[in-house]
Amino acid sequence: SSGINAEYGKITYDIHVGGMLHGHIMDNIGDYLEPNPRLEGMLKMMRDTGKQTFILTNSPYKFIDVGMSQIIGSHWMDLFDVVICLSRKPHFFNDNKRPFRRVSSNNEPTFGQVNQLVKGEVYCEGNVRDLHKFTGWNPCRILYFGDQMLADLAEPVLNQGWHTGAIIRELNEELELLNS
Repeated sequence: SSGINAEYGKITYDIHVGGMLHGHIMDNIGDYLEPNPRLEGMLKMMRDTGKQTFILTNSPYKFIDVGMSQIIGSHWMDLFDVVICLSRKPHFFNDNKRPFRRVSSNNEPTFGQVNQLVKGEVYCEGNVRDLHKFTGWNPCRILYFGDQMLADLAEPVLNQGWHTGAIIRELNEELELLNS
């Protein structure tokens, strides 16, 4: 039994932490994501009306860049005020000692002090207290969409006062049936 558990742990590590899953998806991105001009239009409309937008994800920047380039195009970062990768949610929401790190052009975190979040830069790690401090955003005026119940939905609502929306692809089919 312990041999099976050890092998399972190694496989899980290789797939998730070792990057095998991300690598496979990036190599076959068209099988997983399709261009979505409506999303780009919605983000442009939000920005045109003074809304600020951000990405907060546990995924590495390279993975997000490939995916967002497929969905929106290579200019996707122009549509976001802040981009935070490898955030380690839910720790992002409850560990205020983790500093933001700038992500370098070769996709590696730098270790210089970050005192502001600059549009066009990519950050990793960090914490919600510094996000609020560096952006001046009022937590009660943040609307955040996610797809994981604990990391994306419960923590921001219960502990930060954010408003959240769930992205649950499985509900799409049910909603279509209800609306037909």
